[in-house]
Amino acid sequence: MSSPTLAFPPSHRLDTWLLRSATLLGLTIGFSLVVDLILLPLCPQSLEFCNRLMSGDLSLAGLLGMTYDSSDVFSLMAESYRYRQDSNLGFILILMASVPFIVGYILWRIRSWQRLAGGALVLAAVLAYLVADDPIYNYPVTIDQLSPTFPEAEASYQALMRYGKNHPLGRNFRAPDRLFQDAPRSDRFVDVDQPAAWAAWLRRRRSAIELDWADLAPVRAWIEELNHFDHIGDLMPARYDAEIMTFSAPRSYTQHACEMAGLQALDGRGDEAIATLLPLLEVSRKLEPSARTLVRAMIARVMQQSALRTAAFVLDTTPVSPAMRSRLTAALTMGIGSEAGVRHLAMIEYTLEFGASDNQSLGNFIPFQGSHKILRLVLNVTGPFVYNPRHTMNLIGEYTANVQEAAARRDLAGIDRIQQTYFKNLAQPRFKNYVGSYLASLMFSPPTRMIETYWKVEGARLTLLARLTKS
Repeated sequence: MSSPTLAFPPSHRLDTWLLRSATLLGLTIGFSLVVDLILLPLCPQSLEFCNRLMSGDLSLAGLLGMTYDSSDVFSLMAESYRYRQDSNLGFILILMASVPFIVGYILWRIRSWQRLAGGALVLAAVLAYLVADDPIYNYPVTIDQLSPTFPEAEASYQALMRYGKNHPLGRNFRAPDRLFQDAPRSDRFVDVDQPAAWAAWLRRRRSAIELDWADLAPVRAWIEELNHFDHIGDLMPARYDAEIMTFSAPRSYTQHACEMAGLQALDGRGDEAIATLLPLLEVSRKLEPSARTLVRAMIARVMQQSALRTAAFVLDTTPVSPAMRSRLTAALTMGIGSEAGVRHLAMIEYTLEFGASDNQSLGNFIPFQGSHKILRLVLNVTGPFVYNPRHTMNLIGEYTANVQEAAARRDLAGIDRIQQTYFKNLAQPRFKNYVGSYLASLMFSPPTRMIETYWKVEGARLTLLARLTKS
């Protein structure tokens, strides 16, 4: 008996089998994506999970590896399941993983090429709908338009960023703390809002304040250098990983400058007290007009708020010469304020998002730490079907424009209503622009308190300016 031989199918049958397998694989991937996008917004677990994302309970940044090492994405999932004692994330992962098997099984049973071709046409139409984006950006405001450059922008920005968050001076800065370290527990801190109590506290803590002020000599020299510029530029690129100002050095300088001015006022040295406050006030006024980040803008406002309250204390406590009053008046009129200032403030975050996302695919838009090549590839391939960049930015742009108008009117209740409507609409289940909708909701922190702080500081500035003008 002859030995058995393997029987190969004719070449045309092999070609047909390969073509059918490739077709089924493509249809399985496409329909699985569509089915996932239909199911995810509808199932309660997904809605609860997404609500947690929007509320900050579990950030999308962390989920996508924006602030974690590559292994930490899976650690985050494990921590969520173990410590939160719910299976929302696990359910979603199981759902997404099971859909391709179910879809593939259904498609594999279809033998008719006509039906497969019909399914491919339907799939192509659905995918085309998912990819379709708004034709234009409705609010094409760039970060360079918000904060234009000027001749000394580069030099002033480089001087400013010597105390950047990632610069050695900013990263290694340690605020002197004798003021609190050596204080008895019973001697609690009092601020300038209680003038009499603050004056008594300053007298008790004089030695610590003066020693801390001496230790801040490098930061004081930095502030004086910044104050030599007529304007302080901001050349930060529109990237989420761009370096920003550190808050610790300006905060420590602000606190100690106000305390030193308070002591000088109590000693009857009114002109010296105002001279101590002027660099603080002038630099803060110069920081605002070009601010490209909310961090810088709010640092400037906090510095101003402390300087304004302390200046009022000085004027209430001791005489100040007309010449020094004129210098204080000039400092109060520098920079940007009133409606123009709050409009600038409300637009800052939008211009950053606009610049960072413009002409970027989803995988390249999200600022991962490390390479994450596989994750970037997956997001870049699936991104067009779950993320419509122009529509997403138009959602954010409309929201920003509405907030801007309400902020200019000082309508804080109106801002709250705008927020509620915006986030309520984004929380609705949606098949199209699934990721874009949630990115739009995660990009913004509530601005009401920020706007309220702006107008409080602005009111204090105008009140002090009116006082100086009348005297």
